[in-house]
Amino acid sequence: MNIERNNINKLYVCNVIINLFVLLFCGAVLQTLLIERGVPEEKVNIYISVMQIVQTLSMLLLSEKMDSVKNVIKWHVLPFYAAVPFAVFLVILSLNGDFFADKTIFVLYATGILFNFFYSLHMILTYKLPYHVMDMKIYGRYTAIVGIVSSIAALIITSLLSFFQKMYGFFEVMSYLYFASLILTFVLVFLGLSLKRVNKEIVSEKKENRKINIFKYKPFYSLLIPNFLRGFCSGIIGLAVSIGFSQNLLDAQSSSYLVIITNAATITGCLFYGLISMKKIEDKLVFLSSLSIFVFLPVMFFGKSTMVFLFFYGIMYFFFILINYGTPVLITRIVDYDVMGQYTSWRLLVSAAGTALAGFCCSGMLEFFGAVLTMLITGSMQLVSGVWYYVYVKKVKKI
Repeated sequence: MNIERNNINKLYVCNVIINLFVLLFCGAVLQTLLIERGVPEEKVNIYISVMQIVQTLSMLLLSEKMDSVKNVIKWHVLPFYAAVPFAVFLVILSLNGDFFADKTIFVLYATGILFNFFYSLHMILTYKLPYHVMDMKIYGRYTAIVGIVSSIAALIITSLLSFFQKMYGFFEVMSYLYFASLILTFVLVFLGLSLKRVNKEIVSEKKENRKINIFKYKPFYSLLIPNFLRGFCSGIIGLAVSIGFSQNLLDAQSSSYLVIITNAATITGCLFYGLISMKKIEDKLVFLSSLSIFVFLPVMFFGKSTMVFLFFYGIMYFFFILINYGTPVLITRIVDYDVMGQYTSWRLLVSAAGTALAGFCCSGMLEFFGAVLTMLITGSMQLVSGVWYYVYVKKVKKI
């Protein structure tokens, strides 16, 4: 048990570092740095889209290969060495925007593609790692605590970032932050490699070498539609800020409240899920949370009030978090270990397709249906997804 406890403590630290990397190398911080250094916004948007394509294609091309990896602990963390050249580039870009001159875009793509390609390998293996380093009975509680720790860390980091930028300037702070990420890469790899395997016999050699056609694998094709619908709903929820602005419910100040509410709902949702995770009721949780989203999404726009919007957004997002944390745990109980890599890659692709479609359809739906009916349609999709998961899990009876 001491070994398992040490593994979990190390994984908490690793996940905080990884979430920082996502923020710095894939998210809003990177986009802000590029724009501040004069990269046109349309080129930044194209770059972000290309990196998403790189991650998706990498996962699809290598998912089957990842299912045959025997030393999951090692290969789960080694891909982060690919962050080193990217971090070096961003440190230099922060210190001297003219250093690369007209080669900035070329170096950005070269280092960015390298990082995102290997990061996708980590994303595949992150669903297989828990089988090796912990008792899967506590996996739900572990994911909940990871969510709490990561959310609090992200809140602290973004607050400190804003504070120090006012004191020292944006680019100086960015240079130190990206240099810190360079050091943290080696800390992450060291901690990851120090994990000890506690489950010696997860699968047999015969089962590891078994070839599975993912398209004929029942948990995949049976849940194809609900995963797509969930992705669409996630996409609409992810556009809450722009939707709020379009409906004249948010401005610069109230949108900052939305960020605070999002973090508070995330932490609260993770705390609640952590308390009930050992009961193994994820099927009921996903269903009831989907029903709640169906109710609260349209209610957000009743009365065209900013306070109503923010209040019910917080309630809705609480249930959204429960779905986001309950679904992966539920999947570990219906999907075989030896196909988890392929299944995860294709599940994420299907969900991403739904999210992408939501981005294209959102404005048109708001204009044609109005906000309340658009959210009712979106909530219906999540409700169908939740009911579908509940019925399927009860049918296979693996929980």
